[in-house]
Amino acid sequence: MNKVILLGRLTKQPEVRTGTTGTAIVRYTLAVRRAYTQQGDVDYIPCVAFGSAASFAQQYLKKRADGSSDRAFTNNGLDR
Repeated sequence: MNKVILLGRLTKQPEVRTGTTGTAIVRYTLAVRRAYTQQGDVDYIPCVAFGSAASFAQQYLKKRADGSSDRAFTNNGLDR
């Protein structure tokens, strides 16, 4: 299993929606700096949160605030 942890800043306010089954869905983008380059290059990573993670993101994540996202992956895809 591989785990990815992204640390960066939110580029805009999280976008909140409700799915057809009533599940909360939040979309946001993290700006992540590349620590290994001298120029300070930035990657923009789109993130999506569902359910309780979406509720947390909606309540605590704000534009230009520090944020993070982590997920575990296996060979078959996302391990939930």
